[in-house]
Amino acid sequence: MKKRIVTMLTLAVCLFGFVYHAAAENGSLAKGKSYVDARMWDEAISTLNKVIVADPTNAEAHYLLGYSYDRQGNSFKANERYNSAIALDLKRGKASKALLRMSIPQILATRQVFEDAFVKNPDFKKNIANQIFELGEVRLKDKEFQEAKTLFSMSVSFDNNLSYRACDVFYKRASSTDDGVLTYTSELQNYCGNNKKRMAEVGEKILLIASAAPKGDYRNALKQKALLYLPQERIDQVIPPPSWKIVLERTFEGRGLNDDDWIPIAAAGIDINIGDHLIITGNKFDFFDKGKWQTYQNRMEMTNIIGADGSFGAKAEKGEKFKVEVQRFVEQ
Repeated sequence: MKKRIVTMLTLAVCLFGFVYHAAAENGSLAKGKSYVDARMWDEAISTLNKVIVADPTNAEAHYLLGYSYDRQGNSFKANERYNSAIALDLKRGKASKALLRMSIPQILATRQVFEDAFVKNPDFKKNIANQIFELGEVRLKDKEFQEAKTLFSMSVSFDNNLSYRACDVFYKRASSTDDGVLTYTSELQNYCGNNKKRMAEVGEKILLIASAAPKGDYRNALKQKALLYLPQERIDQVIPPPSWKIVLERTFEGRGLNDDDWIPIAAAGIDINIGDHLIITGNKFDFFDKGKWQTYQNRMEMTNIIGADGSFGAKAEKGEKFKVEVQRFVEQ
């Protein structure tokens, strides 16, 4: 009987000691939190270190200690505590809020920690993937585009179903402004590639911007972007491709074949430009080319004009008519 009473007393003492230790530990953690809230970093660090010595598995204490170091500018020690908090939370199947405090390189560096945890708890993969995705949304809202892009990519690699959610995010942003549809082209390709309706809508919006843009390199670049979403036939329907157009058409009557009888038919830089085609048709006429007069019958064609000064000249028998035409490769 006495032995039983002693045993019960010993158990009571041990239980009281455990409860007291836990209460003291919780009290120290609460005190550490209060120091963090008051921005008293030295006091917080001292208190939280004691909590961790007493219980190295306290993820909350590791996180708060990392945050305190972070506020003091000690990124090395902060990252150590954040990594510890993440690892401990992962073991418990929890998403760690320490992720929110880490830079992108730091998050990428912890990938193996995630992978190891997923082996033990496959269901947790979706949980952590969602948290990384949400962090990406925060970075995107803060206009930290490259960081957001990395986070979305990482989250989708953990849970491919998030690609549909990523498609929603970038589609909404692309649809909101003209700049958006151009900024998020590659992301829309990555995440919305299987959604033909959305791809077509994005392509039509880019095509609309292209049709209103001035002719030149910018418009051509937009057409190339639109080609990622739409067939060439649709683009050509809205913006016809460049083609040869007649930009000058004149008929002349010959004055004779003497040197003083020549007729200026097209002024260089005004009527005809570099790259144009010059075509003369008539029964018989002379055209000044390569430093001398040369005789042609029916047709003369000079393609891809390189450049010239003054005016191009021709002559024909008096009363003999000939037609001059200048063609240019024109963008619609």
